[in-house]
Amino acid sequence: MSKRNIIDEVISTEKTRENARKAIPFLIHLALTRKQGTYNDLTKYLGYTKYRGIGSLLGNIENVILRLNDVLNITIPTINALIVNASGLPSNGFDFVYPLYSEMNEEAKLIFVKGHNEEAYDFPYWDLVLKELGLEPLTIVDPEYIKSLRSSSSSYGGGEGEEHKAIKEYILKNPKSVGIKNVASSEVEYKLASADRIDVCFELKDKDHIAVEVKPSTAPQNDIARGIFQCIKYKALLDAERTLVSGFYQNSTLLVLAGSMSKENKLLASELGINFIENFKIG
Repeated sequence: MSKRNIIDEVISTEKTRENARKAIPFLIHLALTRKQGTYNDLTKYLGYTKYRGIGSLLGNIENVILRLNDVLNITIPTINALIVNASGLPSNGFDFVYPLYSEMNEEAKLIFVKGHNEEAYDFPYWDLVLKELGLEPLTIVDPEYIKSLRSSSSSYGGGEGEEHKAIKEYILKNPKSVGIKNVASSEVEYKLASADRIDVCFELKDKDHIAVEVKPSTAPQNDIARGIFQCIKYKALLDAERTLVSGFYQNSTLLVLAGSMSKENKLLASELGINFIENFKIG
C-alpha cells in the first residue's frame, strides 16, 4: 500500500475525509456490480436523512481519483457518473468532471454518462485503487451469513407440503395475484433442459418468460436464501435455452413467500436483483 495518505492530502476537512472513506467503497461496489445508485442511496448509506454536501463530496472524490492517477500512472475512470437523480442522470454538478456537461441535451447526456459508466464497469484495477487509498471493499452481506448458508442442510423436509402445492396452483390460476399479466401459457413444475424444475413458469403474449419460485410459511430463512439463489440459477438456465433457439424474449424471476424475509435475506435479494413478494396469501 502506498505510504502516502492521498485522501488526507486532497481533502482538507476531517468530516469530508470520513465521508469520502465511506463513499468510495460504495461507489466502487456500484462499478463492480455494474449498477447505478441515486443521490438518496448515497445519502442514506452515509448515515444522513438529508445531506446538502453530496455534490461537494463527489467533487472531492474526483480530485482523489485524479491524484491517484498521477501516483499510479494509470487512467482511472470517474465513478461520479454512477450516482444519478430520478432521470437516471447525474446533476449538472457533473460539470466538475466534464465542464460542458450541463450544456448537453438529455439524449447526449445519457450517451455520455453511459460511456463513462461502461469504463467504470470494465476497469480491472478497483482492488488496487482501494488498496492505495487504504480502504476495504464494501461488504453488503456479512460473510459469516454466506458461510452459514453453505454449511446448512440442503434438505428442508420430506417432499412437497400441502401449503406449497396450494400456493403454486393458486398462482398458476391467478397470475395477477403476483402482478403477472398478459399470460399466454403457464405450467407448474416446469422442467428445464438441465432437469431442474421451476415451481410455476409463465410465458407471456410477448414471449417473455417469468419463473416463480414459491416458499411456504414454514420455510426457514436459510431455505429462503436458497430460493434467492435458485432464482438466479433459473434465469441463467432460461437464458441459456433462449440462446440455443435464438429467441428474442426476456426472462425474469420472482420469489413468492408465504412468510416474511429476514433483514439479511432482503439485503441479499436487493444486491442480487431478485424481485420478491412476502406474506403472500391465497384468496
